[in-house]
Amino acid sequence: MSPELDGPGSLFTMPDMEENYSLGLQNSSEITECLLDGSCYIMNTSNWLGPPELMNPLYGTVMPGLLILTVVANSFIIFVLTRSHMQSATNIILLSMALCDLLTILIPGPWYFWLYTLGKHEDLLYSNINLCYSFELCLEILPQMFHTASIWLTLVLALQRYIYICRSHLVKQWCTLSIARISVFLVLSLSFLHILPRLFDKTYSIQTLGSLETPGEPLDVCQVEVSNWVKLFSLDVYFNMFYWFRVVFVHLVPCILLTILTILLTQKMFRVENRRNRMLSSKRTILSDILTEEDEARVRIFHHRSRRKESKKMHRENKRQRDARKTSLMLLVVILVFLATEIPFMVITVLHTVHSSLYEFLDYEKIRYTILILNTTICASYPINFGIYCGMSRQFRETFRDTFWQCSTCKPTNSNQINQNIPSAVRINTDNWNTGRNSNRTMVTNC
Repeated sequence: MSPELDGPGSLFTMPDMEENYSLGLQNSSEITECLLDGSCYIMNTSNWLGPPELMNPLYGTVMPGLLILTVVANSFIIFVLTRSHMQSATNIILLSMALCDLLTILIPGPWYFWLYTLGKHEDLLYSNINLCYSFELCLEILPQMFHTASIWLTLVLALQRYIYICRSHLVKQWCTLSIARISVFLVLSLSFLHILPRLFDKTYSIQTLGSLETPGEPLDVCQVEVSNWVKLFSLDVYFNMFYWFRVVFVHLVPCILLTILTILLTQKMFRVENRRNRMLSSKRTILSDILTEEDEARVRIFHHRSRRKESKKMHRENKRQRDARKTSLMLLVVILVFLATEIPFMVITVLHTVHSSLYEFLDYEKIRYTILILNTTICASYPINFGIYCGMSRQFRETFRDTFWQCSTCKPTNSNQINQNIPSAVRINTDNWNTGRNSNRTMVTNC
């Protein structure tokens, strides 16, 4: 198996090992040997992430724009969800997801800009070992870790919402702030532990090779070789274990579980909504059959008199129910957007791992084009969540508005709402202010 199944941007690419043989190997029999047995390769950023004709416009033009959008959108999400009144078990998971997605694209972002926006990818890289290590660390290892954490956090979010909707008797036990924080800590710890061997499974050295463009002139390149402990362990066993773990526990199982949970949540939400509509419809039908016009007039008068006492409580209950339904629908949309981008990538990951470890059957040219497009699609999904939250969550929208445009427009407040903030000993009873006439209530402003 190739040591470079996974690659930059938390996704995976395959270095074109044939490009290494186009270099003029000069007094380097050891390099030639390790290149042939697959235990080393030479960094070449001109083809590292895929075909240059597609790589340059995507990573040089599209990716910087997505980076800016993601930084702005996810920064807003993080800022809003860290407000004290926004603390909840669900929002802790959403906050962690936003942070992981932001770091997934932010860490390799400067490299994308320097290599592909500024056109530095044609340099073969590098005369500095630290630069070689940081290149793979920023474009492969760290984004891979945070993307893995984001996948598992999405699964935690779906499980949490499943408990809220389908197992409501377990909410107080499993959907608490402490459980949410522990879940985030475990997810981040496991994602770090699973990627930890990748921090030490390679060694970097600067080698001098002969340049084909200018014969006789030495050319310094960065050689990446598998560490000795991996060779003792066996390359095939090590990389098969690592990548099959990722296939099963990072891609395949989470996507399958998310799909099942999404179906169950959708079915439950449809059943609840249909039951609610039937109950409302039957209630209206019964009242219209029993009451006469005179009775209906009396009921309206009674409701009008008792509305001041009951309306606030009923309004709060109805509002709470509506917000719960909208929150469930919003989170369902977030999960569906995630699955829409992650399932195609899961399929490619499985196929590539089978190809590399069991049976070679893929056309790598087509796969490399597909991987580039999937990389960009996944990164493009990151700023979408901000639009989903603003469009489908009233609390998020109002907190965002109040935080960034506080007092830019004066918000009218009912006098009774202000009266609630006054101690009961000095509270003025305003229930009878409008008795006998439909006068407007006194309006004041917050600003």
